[in-house]
Amino acid sequence: MHTCDLLLLAAWFMSAQGVKVTRGGPVDVTRLTHMINTVYKKGEEGIISDTAERPFYRFMESDVQGLLDSDALLLARSSDTDSTGEVVGCVKLDLGVSQDGLPAGERVGEWGGLAVGEAHQGRGVASALVAAAEARIRDAGLVGVQMEYDYIG
Repeated sequence: MHTCDLLLLAAWFMSAQGVKVTRGGPVDVTRLTHMINTVYKKGEEGIISDTAERPFYRFMESDVQGLLDSDALLLARSSDTDSTGEVVGCVKLDLGVSQDGLPAGERVGEWGGLAVGEAHQGRGVASALVAAAEARIRDAGLVGVQMEYDYIG
């Protein structure tokens, strides 16, 4: 590992005090889905339509359960003594997206669906999730990384 990598790794751990990024484990799917949708509603206010007649949902509970079942979510869990294990953030990870312009068989990793509960924002949780996603992509030997985004228009 290079010195620069060690410094980045140290900064990542320091910026994410109070959380541990994991895959799997017990999850309150209803609560996680609500957290994701609340974050996206706030972040996309004025861009999306969110009415009583037509509410906006980034994910439905079945979508979140499917992502959990397929091991496609990295979860930031609180390590604070008063809320140990509580999921406070997540990022969706895909380890094998094909892309135009790459030689046959080469793939990139993709992360998206990043969300951190409001009470835990500003603590480095999102940075920890992105760093963990990119580390998994590197460890998988993929040729690159891309961020998934949704265009709503």
